[in-house]
Amino acid sequence: MTNPNKTQQALHTDTTRDMNSGRGSTSDSKPSSSPSALPGGESGYEPWYPSNVPADASVKRFVTRFFEVSDDPGRNEEWVSMFADDATVTIGSDVAKGKDGEFPGYFTPISKQARRGFTVGLMNTFLELLLGVSEIRQLRNRMWKTVEARKHRVVKVFPGWFSADRTAVAPLHEVEFMLFGAVAYRMRDGEEAVASWAGHAQLRRDGLSAPWKFVFYRVYIQR
Repeated sequence: MTNPNKTQQALHTDTTRDMNSGRGSTSDSKPSSSPSALPGGESGYEPWYPSNVPADASVKRFVTRFFEVSDDPGRNEEWVSMFADDATVTIGSDVAKGKDGEFPGYFTPISKQARRGFTVGLMNTFLELLLGVSEIRQLRNRMWKTVEARKHRVVKVFPGWFSADRTAVAPLHEVEFMLFGAVAYRMRDGEEAVASWAGHAQLRRDGLSAPWKFVFYRVYIQR
């Protein structure tokens, strides 16, 4: 049997190395259907799924894309768009509920902000005070306040279906899963850290051609 402590140490080492090398930042990540030597695959965003419980391919793609987006501070709008309007998000002790109050153009991606200097930042601050900003947007912004770089390595995802709706169609529009992995941080003051994490997620979509969105996402972090 594999020693879990040694496995966890190796996972932390791999995740820190990925962050420092920029590994896993490509857009061609593909979810894994069978275990490989490296948990999370080469990119870190290709978790293992159970062999005895079917997992929808679109859900696998969503999970891979979510963590790829999550580690990129220039993709804030894309990250926010992956949550339903009534979603609840909890990262550690930080809680956000809903996307009410958001409006187009807020928090323009960092690359554009850099080109426009401080003007965009000042306008966003003014609009935040004037109109209010969705809690989920604020949570995303707080994530990068003291963090310069971040890299997740997603190890395993455990999908299931626990809806009260027993119709044959329901599982096509709802899914729930637990997942776990590691995350490495490089802070703006130069300090580096790595932590283990586990999450509980519920996804929903309005139809087979509609995108999946989080309606609930909670992350437990062990530093």
